[in-house]
Amino acid sequence: MTCAAIGGADVASDHYLVMAQLKLKLAANRLSNQRVIRKKFNIEKLNQRETRKKFEEELKDSLEQVYMEESAPTEQWNKIKETMLTKGENI
Repeated sequence: MTCAAIGGADVASDHYLVMAQLKLKLAANRLSNQRVIRKKFNIEKLNQRETRKKFEEELKDSLEQVYMEESAPTEQWNKIKETMLTKGENI
């Protein structure tokens, strides 16, 4: 790391500009060896109007129930994610 205090223009102030250069080495993620397997959904069915409408209504109703519950943001996010995953599997 290099650091330097630089005097500014002729101004009635006792402040100096400080400039620094940092070099960071980031550690590799320890979980990088483990691959996350994500589920794939058959979204081709959503091209059908009836199926899409049914999916939208079910998802909307389920999410409204989740939003009505008061909980911590992390818990609420997990519930939203779980709701979307289960509705996606049921397409």
